[in-house]
Amino acid sequence: GVGSSGTSRSSLSGARSFSSRAAEEMHRSVERQASARRSASRTAIRLATATETESVTTKVITNHNKMHALTIQYWEVLRKFVSTTEVEGCTLVCFVPLDLVRFLPVGQPLLLTSEATVNSRAKLVVRFSMLHRHADAIRPWLPRRHREGLRLLEEFVANTRADIDLAGPSSNTLNFSISGFWLPFERVSVQPILRDGRRLRPVQLVSSQAAIEQKKFGTRAELLSELTRRRNEDEVAMTGNLFLPQTTDPADVVAFELSRSFDTLNYQFDLELIPEFLALKTLKDSGLLRGADLSKFESTVRLRPAELEEALRGPRVRNFSAAFNGVSQSIAADPIEAFEEFPPSGLAIPATERDPVLGFRDIMRMERTLQHVVRNTLSYSKAVWASLNPEERVVMLEGYTLGLPGGGLDDDGLTDPSQHVPLLNCVANQVLGFYGNCMIMPFSIPASLAVMLNRNAGEGAAGDATREPLTTAAVQDALTEFHREGFSPPESRFTLPTRGVLGEAVLGHCAAAEKIDLTRFWNWQDSPAPQATEIGNVGFRGGGVG
Repeated sequence: GVGSSGTSRSSLSGARSFSSRAAEEMHRSVERQASARRSASRTAIRLATATETESVTTKVITNHNKMHALTIQYWEVLRKFVSTTEVEGCTLVCFVPLDLVRFLPVGQPLLLTSEATVNSRAKLVVRFSMLHRHADAIRPWLPRRHREGLRLLEEFVANTRADIDLAGPSSNTLNFSISGFWLPFERVSVQPILRDGRRLRPVQLVSSQAAIEQKKFGTRAELLSELTRRRNEDEVAMTGNLFLPQTTDPADVVAFELSRSFDTLNYQFDLELIPEFLALKTLKDSGLLRGADLSKFESTVRLRPAELEEALRGPRVRNFSAAFNGVSQSIAADPIEAFEEFPPSGLAIPATERDPVLGFRDIMRMERTLQHVVRNTLSYSKAVWASLNPEERVVMLEGYTLGLPGGGLDDDGLTDPSQHVPLLNCVANQVLGFYGNCMIMPFSIPASLAVMLNRNAGEGAAGDATREPLTTAAVQDALTEFHREGFSPPESRFTLPTRGVLGEAVLGHCAAAEKIDLTRFWNWQDSPAPQATEIGNVGFRGGGVG
């Protein structure tokens, strides 16, 4: 009996020390935070009026007393707090041990090898089944770099038509092609549109046709006639390529936007091809027609995009193609089989719906996410346990039981220690926190155990009527009283700054000037200095020079 009492006292003393250390740590934390707030605050003095615009007013204080200095002092007002800790009460808790969530299914190797690889849809679903099952619970806790792998996994499992191709190219290239009656100074671009509304950079299409030769025509009419002929007779194919980013799934390309524009055309004429110009030039050179005006013939022309659009209109196009890696079929839903005019506003062509295919890099993103979760199994197991709602916790704890002391409840027939009380009868459906792999829940002594213990205590005390029955409240009150007796409440003082400052104008005690002391220097006004006599004119005596 004595040994048992000593052991119990030692255990309670350890609990008392633990509560004291927890209180002291909390006070130190409060003091550190208050000091950080006080040192981080900055005092700014400004008189401002907040309206649609901010105006700042500067107050000028004039010291009319020229003899003493005026000192403006600003004082920061601080609030001092005293913090103490008291033992309010104790709550009995139960540590419910839980099995760690096995994110790697049974039979799956920790590391992938050449023999154990994921090369089919069935193998991928089996390896990442637990990760996909708890995706909603662990997503908020995943680092940003691992969320892409979880997103790919969810989309792959949800789409039953998705497949795996480990032998595919490391990067995807979109090859564009469109035929039409193009001109050398005409630009055409294609911009892919993704499923989420994002747009990839536009691709400029090029052709093999040469530029228009200079000095081949003599007049504007001849130039426009040649351009019109090309617009109606010369069919040219324009092509371009685009490398898709690694983060872009080829199946996300849903449409293409085609646009065109003209470049400004600067052309130089060959005036000698004009008979009238040659005749006038010959007459002028021979001197027969000296006043011939050759400036009326334009040697160059500058056709702007609006003028070219009005004169030539848009080209007729057909056979639009957009294919991946140059070997697959076109994914354009509208290939423009027959000729149609390319409007100035552009063309919008949808893409065909395709089955997504996961490549080697996509599977590696999933594997990196799985390896990260497996390395931090305890942290993500807590995330899964914390995500359970009360109904799910009831289902999970339904099979847990609480063992009763052996030999109890003989009258009720519960002499077998295997006949235990369900845990749900002893705990509240509320999670206070986690400790290791245990879930902390409020605990109350079950009624059957309380009846047994009170009956045994009554028999041992020989009918002592003053003995208080053993209940949950009695145990908690006893523990609270024990901690209050041996607990020395710490007291900490900390200071926090308030908003604003206190200003005070102080007149200096020392004079900045002094009275005139006439004995220390000469007063020229009262006692002027004597003046020297005037010097008369000096004459020369007459006479010769000896």
